Amino acid sequence: MYRVFHSIIRMPNDVPSDSAVPMDIAEVYSELFPLLKEDGEFIGVVDEAGTTLQMMYQSEDDLYWFEVPCPEKAGAYGMALIFDEAADFLRSLDGLIPREGYPNFSFSSW
Repeated sequence: MYRVFHSIIRMPNDVPSDSAVPMDIAEVYSELFPLLKEDGEFIGVVDEAGTTLQMMYQSEDDLYWFEVPCPEKAGAYGMALIFDEAADFLRSLDGLIPREGYPNFSFSSW
């Protein structure tokens, strides 16, 4: 189970990060992820250790940006994925989110 926040135009209300709601990954994948279609829309998933994985749609490139923010390093570990890759990645989440991202994520400073 994760805590989830989001800003999605087609949802009646945004859920801010300080009011994240409990959801499992199957719910995030089936209920929220398909709605990411506009620039600036995002979903954040927080694990029990407090590590966040954020995902955002980038319409210009038709990609989904996934990142693990790392405030202590003033940046984030991330990677852009096409829809099918993003869906597979999201479905594979299980347990804790690695603080330094997943394999193939690269670090970018803010």
